[in-house]
Amino acid sequence: MLCSKWRNRMPEKTGRSGRRVAGTGFVLLLFLTSALLPGCGTQEREAEAEQIISVQEGKETTLEGTEVSLKIESTWTAEEVEPENPSGYFYYYNDEKDSHYYVVKAKLTNPEPQQIQADMFGASAWRGSEKLDTKLALESSDQSTFLEDDQPSVGSELGVYIITIVKDGEDEPDTVEFYYNEGLIQKEEGTLWEYGITADIN
Repeated sequence: MLCSKWRNRMPEKTGRSGRRVAGTGFVLLLFLTSALLPGCGTQEREAEAEQIISVQEGKETTLEGTEVSLKIESTWTAEEVEPENPSGYFYYYNDEKDSHYYVVKAKLTNPEPQQIQADMFGASAWRGSEKLDTKLALESSDQSTFLEDDQPSVGSELGVYIITIVKDGEDEPDTVEFYYNEGLIQKEEGTLWEYGITADIN
């Protein structure tokens, strides 16, 4: 059972503004918040995918039933998470009080190109048996913003950010996983993902 949930993942596109980045317009905020509920603690890890493989940073892996490949590029911690080249109006993950973000960045190579959107994938992060609040964000092909979950892209290279919120002073996740179905078929509610890729981050 999940002990926390996301709230306000995507802000309204009007009526909300954020900080200004030099040379750009105002920033639209994308909030990532953690709400810990009473009684949440150690729990049994639940299977999220039927098959899991472990992949090291820098190794490219072809996703089943596609020509699309995934390569884990880097990991870091940050107070805010922005796209690679923010420009104009863009979504980002803002600073949260008493917390920070643990980020795993990967690259999807899409030679066909095939239409891709964030809700074709899933992600989770664990610290031991504790599941942490995690969001998968897909970057636009020009790296200027994060796309909405159902917003398609046909870019030949797309950044994937697996973003986990961690309370300051607590350990980072020890396991981060990326999920998908063969042929990038969207997951049906109540079913497992067919495939999972564990980022070898230790």
